[in-house]
Amino acid sequence: MRPVKVEVFEGTSQLAINRRGKNKQGRRGIIPDPQGPMDEKVWVLKLTPENGDSPAVVFSFACHPVIVYGYAFAAISPDFPGATRNVLRETLGEKAHVQFVQGSRGTFVREWWPISNMAIFALRSPGTCSRRERN
Repeated sequence: MRPVKVEVFEGTSQLAINRRGKNKQGRRGIIPDPQGPMDEKVWVLKLTPENGDSPAVVFSFACHPVIVYGYAFAAISPDFPGATRNVLRETLGEKAHVQFVQGSRGTFVREWWPISNMAIFALRSPGTCSRRERN
């Protein structure tokens, strides 16, 4: 055990979409619902050792990391938690420990899905898809 500086952060993200929409018959199912309830809260805990060692970061968001569903069922992917981990390690140093914790609401999935090379994403909606460059 070592002394650490403890920081807690809160933010929001619109990465997810409610996935309990209604079909044409009015029954709920696994269908994107852009108007459905959504928890946009992102919670972050950062523990920085006082001796200067790399920090540990735990972040939580109520969105399932299920990017490969629908086109690569047998694949394994770190999804948005992996991309977040990469960005945090670029910012905090490669030795930073970054851990994702699933948020408390589990009916949300990513709203943006990769199309080809992880630089172009499609917006999921009940009837349309549009292309958008990732920032």
